Amino acid sequence: MIGWRTGWTMAHPRLTGLIRKVHDYLRVCAPAPFQTAGITALGLGEDFFSGLIAEYSARRKLLLDALRAAGFGFIEPEGA
Repeated sequence: MIGWRTGWTMAHPRLTGLIRKVHDYLRVCAPAPFQTAGITALGLGEDFFSGLIAEYSARRKLLLDALRAAGFGFIEPEGA
């Protein structure tokens, strides 16, 4: 599922080592609720995921159309 492991941070150099340790742990060791959610997601069926694809495609189109109208140049992504 989208959005479970993304993000960024800015910090004083003294803190970045500590932040990387936490990031490494969270990236490698999926928390138990995410594991359960992943198992559940596997059983949702093709209709659910087809709808999800359509929804994210519509959201992407809305955003890209707005960026284009505002004069921004970009490479259109193939994903969400």
